[in-house]
Amino acid sequence: MPLWPDIVVTRPDSPEVLLAVEVRAAIADVKNAEAQLRAYMTHMSCPVGMLATSEQTRFYRNRYKDYDPQTIEMIGGCATSELLGPMPAKSLATESYLERLVEDRPGVRLAAQAHVQKAEAVARPGHHRP
Repeated sequence: MPLWPDIVVTRPDSPEVLLAVEVRAAIADVKNAEAQLRAYMTHMSCPVGMLATSEQTRFYRNRYKDYDPQTIEMIGGCATSELLGPMPAKSLATESYLERLVEDRPGVRLAAQAHVQKAEAVARPGHHRP
């Protein structure tokens, strides 16, 4: 079984996973974190994933095309400060600090959902950026 992500959001009345969040302080570890997140999303049939570092946040979508983690698509991203507000110096932006920010800010899930919807709108066939 894949490693468990740092934050898992489930439906209130069931164990169905709605969002998996992997948090990494170091951007150098993004490839490994992305592979773990994709494996988890595939294994748990999770529709949306988020990989947050102190600088960037990436969003992933499981379109259930196959049971291969490589079918999980990165659909967009934004500066982490857009979701969580101003970030401290890199030396202070530890994984536990970022996890607390994601968990404690009530609007983070809504902001993440808005970024996912925006990224999907841009990715739709026939859609042209203004």
